[in-house]
Amino acid sequence: MDKSILSDFRLTVAEQNLNVYGIVVKQEGKRVEQRFRSDDRVNIYSASKAVTALAIGMLQDAGSLKLSDTLLSYFPEYIGVSTPGSEEITVRDLLHMASGKLAFFGEFRSLDQDNLEAFFRHEVKSKPGEKFYYSNGCTYALSLLVERISGQTLRDFLVPRLFDILGIQNPQWFACPRGHTLGATGLFLTTEELSRIGEVFLGEGTYNGHHIVSPEFIKSCWSDSLHTKLPNASPNGREYGYQVWLGQVPGTYRLDGKYGQYSIIFPREKATITITAHEEHRDSDILKAVYETIWPQL
Repeated sequence: MDKSILSDFRLTVAEQNLNVYGIVVKQEGKRVEQRFRSDDRVNIYSASKAVTALAIGMLQDAGSLKLSDTLLSYFPEYIGVSTPGSEEITVRDLLHMASGKLAFFGEFRSLDQDNLEAFFRHEVKSKPGEKFYYSNGCTYALSLLVERISGQTLRDFLVPRLFDILGIQNPQWFACPRGHTLGATGLFLTTEELSRIGEVFLGEGTYNGHHIVSPEFIKSCWSDSLHTKLPNASPNGREYGYQVWLGQVPGTYRLDGKYGQYSIIFPREKATITITAHEEHRDSDILKAVYETIWPQL
């Protein structure tokens, strides 16, 4: 793989004035990179969600939880305040964004508010497991589930089990005012570091010979998907797995964060394409450029 594979992508970024920070393409041990600015750590926003999913997979592998377990079974102290239907929400529903609740961090304004309680108090608008509602509250609940089972925050749980193995030293991950890792957003990584998370998915849970999570869980992340049924959804927004989006090319999926934070997994081509950016209005054009200029050359 030669760096010329990025020539048309660089041209598209320049012509459309897309605010890309950098891109890393990896395929079968080969690597090419293009920097548009220094490779500083940036907020990968909702690409953080897929990292949270890895922690759930680790706990499932260890026998510490089942995806069919209900969230309330781990937090019985909230039974008295939860809205009807909350008792049916399973771990799998949270991974799928199918809790039936709309609960975004934007609604959690008070510094002294118990955000998990606020999540349980939200109305269940549809039967859990049946309908997609993109909600940061689902991933926040998964973060607290990891903390409840392991006794560590999500960030600290993953340091020896993921970040150290990937050579990601002292990762910073935003926490809520009560000290719980947000899970849904707020993880800061460089383009290269994000690409290593993508390699874990491409390697079916293994990185440089180190087992991190089972291949069965990784496969479920993209094969056990839910149709979003979003109005006017693009081909990249129609199917959602375990905190990852399925791509317009069948068999591909991606870690996806606001403003153009992507690690796209191409299992058939044994490749990943990872991008960090800050494109506030045309981040979908970055994806389009990847599929039009780079993917045909893999």
